[in-house]
Amino acid sequence: MKITVISTDREPVPPTYGGAIGRYIFDLARELVKRGHKVTIIGIPNIRTDYRSLGINFIPIVKSDRKNAFQRVLGDNINIIPNSISLMRIKNLLESSEIVQAHYFTTWALLPWLCKTPLLIQVWHNVPKPNIINKILARNFDLIIGVSKFIARKITSNLNVEANKVTVIYDFVNTDTFKYDKELREFYRKKLNLNNDDIALLYVGRIIPEKGLHYMLVTLHMLKKKYKKLKLLIVGPEGQFDKIETVYPTFIRQLIVKLKLEKDIIWLRNVSFKELLGIYNATDIVGIPTTMEEGGVLLVTLEAMASQKPIVAFNSGAISEALDHMRTGLLVPKGDIRAFSKAIELLISDERLRLRLAINARRFCEEKFSVKTAVDGLLKLYKRYLI
Repeated sequence: MKITVISTDREPVPPTYGGAIGRYIFDLARELVKRGHKVTIIGIPNIRTDYRSLGINFIPIVKSDRKNAFQRVLGDNINIIPNSISLMRIKNLLESSEIVQAHYFTTWALLPWLCKTPLLIQVWHNVPKPNIINKILARNFDLIIGVSKFIARKITSNLNVEANKVTVIYDFVNTDTFKYDKELREFYRKKLNLNNDDIALLYVGRIIPEKGLHYMLVTLHMLKKKYKKLKLLIVGPEGQFDKIETVYPTFIRQLIVKLKLEKDIIWLRNVSFKELLGIYNATDIVGIPTTMEEGGVLLVTLEAMASQKPIVAFNSGAISEALDHMRTGLLVPKGDIRAFSKAIELLISDERLRLRLAINARRFCEEKFSVKTAVDGLLKLYKRYLI
């Protein structure tokens, strides 16, 4: 099949540091190519990636930082204009594809009017806003995918779309890349100056209020009196991947000082993909304190599961679709800091429970959230609609 995948204009493919959509599309494209399909990615290129050697055709879109008269109306969606112009220039390529699969609002807005021949697929990585533009666009796509059941239900209700037009293909992770590696664990614990008896907690995510890093800091403060060897590793950009913010990161720094946690924090900021693999391995427990109700199962959840790490998370959004309480992780009520800290403490004190949850999480991730599983589902979907 000839498949064109249109990415976001907010991050490169694959992302330099993080970003679920760019990683999703890159791993998807590589797997499709391995299975003999012709794949074109339209998006922001990663200058370190040799797409030709991977058998991927890549057409770049250029993110515009210029402000004009449309800025007031479109705000952060200003790139709809240059993106649409870019797609108009490659209309023939789009029309010659059997599948056109789009993953972000500012890059798919014009597609229904450019693509009359291919199967046109809209993929939502978060809950769509129930506005008139989204509703009109949804009606003009052939098929809509949500990356979780939670998102799929919201697509149906928010966009007034019939349920039979919406399907679920879960977020996924490369389980061949993210996995437990004893040697990597030992190397990165030394690199991070972690002693054998240190217990390392890990937060991975953007440093924004909704991701809840402050809950991790308060948890660390509550447990430090009893567990002197507790450390917290922090990985992620200050703000959005394409937009630095200062207010919340400044609050986090002030909170660290106020709680006297300076010696207990290892703040790594953005790290490379290779380093992230090592950091997961060096970690003992992964905390996911997000209070966002608009996303999928979250890439950090799947990366941690694939890396065979026990997880404590707030029960928000679609996380419960990946984490089964006391089987593949620990779920606590959203925003309940005492329940969150008690769950972390339970894992600290019970090594057998940590190991059981970690092994179960890895197995479940291989079964339900691997690249192979996702692509198997997508190909069945493509064939069903193309026949």
